[in-house]
Amino acid sequence: MSSRLDYPVGTSVDKSFNAEQIQHLDNLREWMQDSIDRYENNTARFDSKTPHGRVYIARTIQYQSNTGLAQTGSAPSYFDGIWSLATCKKGMRGEPIKSDTPNSSHPFQKLFKDPNEEGVRRPRCPVFILSCASRKQEYDIPEKADSHRNWLASVSMVTHGFNTMEDYGRYLCRSYEGDAVRHRLTHASDRTSLALNRGDCHVDDSGTVRYPPADHQHGDGGQKAESGCSTNSSPHPSEHIDNSEDHVKCVSEPGHWLGWTEPLFALRPKAEFNQKYRSTEGFDDLLKHFESVCEDD
Repeated sequence: MSSRLDYPVGTSVDKSFNAEQIQHLDNLREWMQDSIDRYENNTARFDSKTPHGRVYIARTIQYQSNTGLAQTGSAPSYFDGIWSLATCKKGMRGEPIKSDTPNSSHPFQKLFKDPNEEGVRRPRCPVFILSCASRKQEYDIPEKADSHRNWLASVSMVTHGFNTMEDYGRYLCRSYEGDAVRHRLTHASDRTSLALNRGDCHVDDSGTVRYPPADHQHGDGGQKAESGCSTNSSPHPSEHIDNSEDHVKCVSEPGHWLGWTEPLFALRPKAEFNQKYRSTEGFDDLLKHFESVCEDD
């Protein structure tokens, strides 16, 4: 069932580029290579130009007949032209699953350099994250489709990584304003209803890390004690896994990610899956899992 807080993935793409122009895998590959070249020309050089990818199913992305591909959860976030992945798929991004010991040798952690003075971890190589929609049978399907598919919702080249929520929050506040920040900071004084329920950066106006709000999708009542209505003390922010420093919080800046409202690509039927994720190296290894679903193909 849809919610008033659900929003279409494709509404937040870079205003200077129309993602609907990318209708074939060759076009997508060209765009991804162009993103790599622009990053190196304008931002920083990679140690290696071989792209590494992660393909995963975002269970909160679903096709809705009145909206298209819609985000119903907190991550990835597509607010105001910025893509971010900070609160979901933590194991994919480096969080220890079966141990409390941080794993600096986690394959995803090794894709990023150490933090600079601003807490930014630059990628050592192009890192692409491809987020696909859930194919649960209870969801709608596009009018011209005959089955539920893992539709490709977005392709994002990570431009910034962060270990801490503090560093992620400081980056947002110094680099952006408006909805890009207000929809993400869950404890800002001007937070929106989207931030309260689906924000992915748990900091307040001072940049201090906070426990997710009680009304957040990842919350469990931790904020209620702060209102004076409860005698229970609030959990410490570090106790919530969203705030763990062991998973890389990822950002893709405008111009380095694409999002679609109407599906143009999907995982090939033999490549469909429901959980976990796939790691890839090189364009061929990454794109072989997908096919175009345009009518003329």
